[in-house]
Amino acid sequence: MFTGTEGPLTFHLRKTGISYQQYRTDKWTDETDPLTNKKIKLPSQTTIYRVDVNWLNSNVDPVVQKNFPTEGVSNFYLTNCPDGVFDVRSFKEVIYKNIYKGIDTRWYHKDGHLKYDYLVSAGSDHKNIQIEYKGATLSINTIGELIIETPLGKIIEDTPYITQNGRELKSKWIIDGNIISFQIENIDPLLPLIIDPGVRIWGTYYGGNGGDSALNNAVDASGNVWIGGTTSSTNGNSIATVGSHQVIYGGGADNAYIAKFNAAGVRQWGTYYGGTVREFGFNIAIDNSGNSYLCGQSLGSSGNIIATIGSHQPAFAGTADAWLVKFNSNGIRQWGTFYGDVGLEAGYGVAADAAGNVYLVGKTDAPTTNVISTTGSHQQNFGGVEDGFIVKFNSAGVRQWGTYYGGTGTDVSRNVHVDALGNIFVVGWTDNSVPNVIGTAGAHQNVYGGGGYDSYIVKFNSSGTRLWGSHFGGNDVDLAYDCETDLLGNIYMSGKTASTNSVATTGSHQLTNGGGTHDAFLVSFNATTGTRNWGTYYGGSGDEESWGCSVHKSGHIMMTGHTQTSTGTVIATPGSYKPIYGGGTWDAFMVQFDPSTNGTRTWGSYFGGSDDDVGYGCSSDNAYHFYMTGSTFSTPGTDIATVGSHQPLYGGGLFGDAYLQKFYDCPAPLAPTNTTIPANQTICEPGTTTLAAISGATMSWFSTPSSTTVIGTGSVYITSPLSSGIYTYYVEAATCASSTRTPISVTVNPIPILNVVAFPTLVCAGKNSTLTVSGAASYTWDSSATTNTTLVTPASTSIYTVSGTTTLGCTNSKTISVTVYPLDPITFTPEKDTSCLHIFGGTPILLVGTPSGGVFSGANVSGNYLNPTALGVFNPVYTYTNPTNGCVNSATATILVVNCTSLNEEDEFVKQISIYPNPTKGNVVIETNSDIEKTITILDARGRIIRNETSKQRTLQYSIADEANGIYFIKISSSLGSREFKLVKE
Repeated sequence: MFTGTEGPLTFHLRKTGISYQQYRTDKWTDETDPLTNKKIKLPSQTTIYRVDVNWLNSNVDPVVQKNFPTEGVSNFYLTNCPDGVFDVRSFKEVIYKNIYKGIDTRWYHKDGHLKYDYLVSAGSDHKNIQIEYKGATLSINTIGELIIETPLGKIIEDTPYITQNGRELKSKWIIDGNIISFQIENIDPLLPLIIDPGVRIWGTYYGGNGGDSALNNAVDASGNVWIGGTTSSTNGNSIATVGSHQVIYGGGADNAYIAKFNAAGVRQWGTYYGGTVREFGFNIAIDNSGNSYLCGQSLGSSGNIIATIGSHQPAFAGTADAWLVKFNSNGIRQWGTFYGDVGLEAGYGVAADAAGNVYLVGKTDAPTTNVISTTGSHQQNFGGVEDGFIVKFNSAGVRQWGTYYGGTGTDVSRNVHVDALGNIFVVGWTDNSVPNVIGTAGAHQNVYGGGGYDSYIVKFNSSGTRLWGSHFGGNDVDLAYDCETDLLGNIYMSGKTASTNSVATTGSHQLTNGGGTHDAFLVSFNATTGTRNWGTYYGGSGDEESWGCSVHKSGHIMMTGHTQTSTGTVIATPGSYKPIYGGGTWDAFMVQFDPSTNGTRTWGSYFGGSDDDVGYGCSSDNAYHFYMTGSTFSTPGTDIATVGSHQPLYGGGLFGDAYLQKFYDCPAPLAPTNTTIPANQTICEPGTTTLAAISGATMSWFSTPSSTTVIGTGSVYITSPLSSGIYTYYVEAATCASSTRTPISVTVNPIPILNVVAFPTLVCAGKNSTLTVSGAASYTWDSSATTNTTLVTPASTSIYTVSGTTTLGCTNSKTISVTVYPLDPITFTPEKDTSCLHIFGGTPILLVGTPSGGVFSGANVSGNYLNPTALGVFNPVYTYTNPTNGCVNSATATILVVNCTSLNEEDEFVKQISIYPNPTKGNVVIETNSDIEKTITILDARGRIIRNETSKQRTLQYSIADEANGIYFIKISSSLGSREFKLVKE
């Protein structure tokens, strides 16, 4: 699938392993070179030997991820393909995914050598890695290296170096016949294994026949990187490219320069910037449009070499001036300006904001108003000796405002950074001891710490209003060189210190000064308030300085500088890019800190060769790369420049070359934080629940610790309906690498199984049924009853619902039906509802009820007749039983029996009596057709007389409003006869 070379060794990457191919020349022959006509030796007999390395029981068809393609393509014409194979790409790294479950292998070059890593994800078993060697004898030497011996020589594999969550694990090779594996101690199965952090992608010299330095670098969103500095090299195109702004060295002792490289390290353009006197390049910046800015100091070059016509300050003012120049993405100058007065100025730092405004900081001893500062600025007047300055220009180079920053002594503004909100942060040093000139109340340190100088940091808004300022220093010299903000509202500052107090905080990486003249330091502040978060020394018994810091894509903090400490692990950690001091008086260093753990070190590394190497600026891109620049005197090998880089060889000057390095660092992000409320869920089946987590990286959800199947993405995952049991879900954060997985458990409790019965289940209307439930701890019926039994009297067939709840709070419900037989409608209509009793007794009254087949009952009832043998009210009952379902219904009638006053009760007088309304709500009217005297008697259903009077009026009105609703009887009698009426009051 892939092939490459490692010195005299050729390797072939297959789907299930790698083959090493060795060559040995056994015989040579003399030939004549047709181009030079000189004798040359060519191999005439060659021995080739191959060793096959196989992953046993591995995935035979892994997914291959190809990373970092090189520039250009290759075309091959071989015996087996005479027509050619075209446009073949080369890559600097390939990753075989899941050669074993949860295990990847990564192949790449490191320090000019072939390297491979096994990337074991959390929960995966490294013991699955079984590597078979065919065609070689295996052994392990005294330092733990694997020796692969063949007839043509030895192939050596380095001692395993394995880290887990930043901690090195003790490990070694294990040989079993011709199969090797790894023995790893104290492994945490819930954490991934991370191997060889800090891999260099490419590195290059940048210099010619003079002295060259690169004090800083800057990178854009596309991975293009710029370096800038100072050079005295004049030869060829070592510094400037054909067609650039200034192709030829300007003269004088030094020129500034700036150069642009693409992400692959190929130079796009480079230009000198200087005249016949002397110019220094100190810093560079990039804006969002790809424009680049270079700042520095000029000792007096004239004309428009430094400043353009119509710029803010087109002419040199005297002694030394600061300057600032803007180039577009193609290296064409847009404008340039001096910035200074008759004294001495230098432009040390430059930064651009999102709107294309650019900020320049430096130092000045010029007291003239409006040359350095503008009216109404923060500090309009010169403080004394030397002041720092800050000035803002718009994208066209027009000054917006400028201010001094300093007291009566020496103050230097060394660097500047602009955050995403347009706030400006400036760092430098001061010997000012007057309160509130440098530091402000409420910030970390508003008083001078002592010693020669304090570092300081100050924050301005985009209008130039100071928001806060702080000293940072102790009992000796403290100098700050760089600063940068992160996305979490923090600002970091790095530099060097000789102080033995007031620098480091408890819990940080290094609490005490390591010795030597200086230690490097890194400090974190709250960018809003200016209060310190943490601070750390970084150094040993030698001298250390830090000139650069940047925020890595991972959120970790990179710091670069140089060191004279050459032993131990104070500077470099085991297994880092370069754990051993290279040589010379100085080696550069790079180190990474984790801000989430108060500045603890993630890893550290030397950088350099056998001679002096210093590290200056650093920057980071969005693809987990970081860049370092500096100066070097180291010349042999690939310590500084990689094979095939822009300038793989030292330029040849006596005063050093600049260098630019690109590294790739992929730390696993922190495991996501479980934000589910509560953290581990308890629900009832068959419920679903929402799980939540937070991370600064992309999150994926899994059902097992090692599953490769993603079941959800994002900060929230909603489970499917779950049956009873305990479930664990896992959420993983991923950037360029994957974090350990955070487990979140869900306990699903069973719902109760309810048993509900009704007795009886069939009832007649108006009858009761008893409902009983079991299977839970508590119950609630739809009638609001809360007992396990309840009595219901349904009027019609009804369905009843009961909810049962277990002691764990899980609820289920069930219904039960009670069938109701309706009662047959019946009517009970006696022949008449009043009767009178005379001397011969009463006339039997016929009782009639429907449906037929029922039974009459009651006092004086015989068969279907009522015999009125006494005065009063009789209430016979008609009862009907349905022959099919046995349901019984009954009706009651009311019959009034009174005395008969004459034998003729059917006189015309009687017939002409009427009463109304009937039924009545309270009043009743009686009308007759005669003025004769008549007696009116009103009785209730029990025979109680409630009204009795005599009147001759034809129309009479009575009220029974105060009486209860029910049946009443009215009897009207006269000499002509009598009559009874039944009255219903509603």
